[in-house]
Amino acid sequence: MSILAHVVHNEETLADKLLHPFTGLDHIAAMIFVAASIALVFAAFRGRKAATTSGTVTRVRSRALVGMSVSLLAASILTLLAI
Repeated sequence: MSILAHVVHNEETLADKLLHPFTGLDHIAAMIFVAASIALVFAAFRGRKAATTSGTVTRVRSRALVGMSVSLLAASILTLLAI
């Protein structure tokens, strides 16, 4: 097994092709980045409850979480392209 999945040669069988994403640290890191990005998007869109001055409750959504999600998604793409 290689540390980086992109240096694997002669993937001829179906099992080799299915296991390819799990054979290198670069693919595993990219999957972790994408999973964290998706989790941050859900957390950002869900928001949190906040009281208003009129006594009602509203949802506050964070742009910082969306920004971190975008940067993690970009990091996953760069991880796969750079190696």
